[in-house]
Amino acid sequence: MIISGVEGWKHASIADFFAIRPTPSQNDLDEYAASLIEGSTICPVGMQGSLSYTVVAAKADSKTIVSFRTPPEQAQWPDRESGSAYFARCWDQPQELDPEQLETKRRSISRKLSLLENAPGFEFLKNTVVQLRGPQGLACLYSEAWPQVVTHGDLSQTNILVGPETLAITGLVDWSLAKIAPFGLELSALRLLSGAMSSDGWTDRAFRPETEAAFWDEFWRCTAITDAGERETVRKMAELSCKLGVILRYAFRNLDGFVLDQLAPKPDPYLRSWLGNEHWGDLIAKDTPVN
Repeated sequence: MIISGVEGWKHASIADFFAIRPTPSQNDLDEYAASLIEGSTICPVGMQGSLSYTVVAAKADSKTIVSFRTPPEQAQWPDRESGSAYFARCWDQPQELDPEQLETKRRSISRKLSLLENAPGFEFLKNTVVQLRGPQGLACLYSEAWPQVVTHGDLSQTNILVGPETLAITGLVDWSLAKIAPFGLELSALRLLSGAMSSDGWTDRAFRPETEAAFWDEFWRCTAITDAGERETVRKMAELSCKLGVILRYAFRNLDGFVLDQLAPKPDPYLRSWLGNEHWGDLIAKDTPVN
């Protein structure tokens, strides 16, 4: 039997993980997880990491995430890639969602964005929210025309492993929040890696423009997108998706990775620093960059 889609990805990831780690076995880890939460049912999460095996221990109305990670000295990676190559691979492997699923997701996001329209303190998001709720916003991002891809869910410095000599990505860990989402939703990781937040606010690193230019050059090469018009359209939509990702992460309350229909008490500093800047591409480039 051939298993496709997310289930196929899950089974393949688990098989690859245990193929090079015969002990302890998957059954051993499942039994150990079950022993931690007595009477629980164990189920592997849909998106597994290359260096971890993660399950959900479910009991009654509660769910506990249990993740087993490979010690650094035992880590093995079948390949290494740049950040651009990772996003390009996601772009080239879109996941299938039927129109009804896409519409359900679109309505859920639209409902959340409506909470921002007259919310005190979030006025600086007005133009972005209007753009997202317009005909070229969510309607396009949550459509069959735009790639719905495997999204990590917490793509930040703490979950990205980098080779000390090659500086290439050697692995991504902690996939417990992974989901299927519009391409570009977590491109804010590129912003996070190109600057720093301090008590004085956000500051771009001096190399940010070069980093972003190199990212897109490599992305175009990996995806074989050569037409200038198509590149402009893809980048524009990816930027809009990225803005949506920033809003969902920093403007709303989150519970175990699930975005609630509740606004955060006040705008997060990242949200104001990034989307409070009318020149999204400039992103608060200060005179004294962080080194």
